[in-house]
Amino acid sequence: MQYDLLASSKRLESRSRDAHRAAQRKEESLRSERLRAERRAAAEEEARRERRLAQLAAEEQERLAREAALELTGGIAWSSLLRVAAVSLAPSEARGLRRAGDKVVLPPSAGSALRDHASFRRGPMHFEVVSASGARTHAGLLDFRGSEGEVQLPPKVRRALWGLEAFERDPLVGQGETVQVTYTRLSTGRRVVLQPQSAAFQAAVAGAEEGGAAASAVDSDAGPAISMEQVLEAALLPHATLTEGDWVEARVEAEPYFLRVREVSPGGAVCIVDSEVEAQVDPSLETEARAEQAAAEAAARARALEELRRIEEQRKSLQEREAERAASEAREREAAEIQAWEAWREGCRRRLGPEPSR
Repeated sequence: MQYDLLASSKRLESRSRDAHRAAQRKEESLRSERLRAERRAAAEEEARRERRLAQLAAEEQERLAREAALELTGGIAWSSLLRVAAVSLAPSEARGLRRAGDKVVLPPSAGSALRDHASFRRGPMHFEVVSASGARTHAGLLDFRGSEGEVQLPPKVRRALWGLEAFERDPLVGQGETVQVTYTRLSTGRRVVLQPQSAAFQAAVAGAEEGGAAASAVDSDAGPAISMEQVLEAALLPHATLTEGDWVEARVEAEPYFLRVREVSPGGAVCIVDSEVEAQVDPSLETEARAEQAAAEAAARARALEELRRIEEQRKSLQEREAERAASEAREREAAEIQAWEAWREGCRRRLGPEPSR
């Protein structure tokens, strides 16, 4: 009886301990779940806070960009997505208009919007033109006589937005596409670095200079010799703006050559109307490409020579190892032969027995 009571008491104690442990495990599980939930909530709150901060930063950046744009444009905010149409320079040339080579024709609605801002009193009007691919350039204004929803782009602007090669393949490249046209103001240009497409440009100018100098020496009425300064001045004269990445057409003795606008200061885009612009001509893209190719070939030759030296060193190292191995094998053979001879001699001595005594 006493044994049964003791066993029952132990069972109760065991059950009580099990129940206590189960309660502890449950409490720990609940506590862990609460901690996980709190961490999840904290992480979600932190993510929401970061999103709010990012949104506020983006809004602040957008606000600063708007303010900078308004400051740049003198408080005038005008931008429109317009379909591209071609513009003919013939009417401008017939009217004797200068610097029409990069001027666009906008619809009348653009003129009405800009007149409301009194922008006509702020000097020449300039516009940033951005293609769907992100290429950008700038242009002046020809007039507001275009069709609604369209902008007429001259060749210089097309070359800048779609590339020289694309324009040469198709002078109407970009026709029907849309571009973002935004009113802006440009600083007066101070310096431009031009890079000819072909090395033939510098050669043609040098040839024209020499030919003109020779003609002047023979005939005093032949006129002054052609100079690089004159060629560049004539090339820039038809344009109102320059933007890094533009292509400018220069003519030497009626032969056309294209020069890329490599660098413009200040700001990468400038107005060149009524300005004294310092122009520098860099080596041509062709010359630069040849130099890069020569450098690449020289580097390839250097790598090939280095590889040959490495192979030669490996060959010499292998020959040295082979020679060492052959010498080691020869020494081992010699030692083995000596050992065999000694063993043979010892065997012979034993077979012969001791020498008879006298």
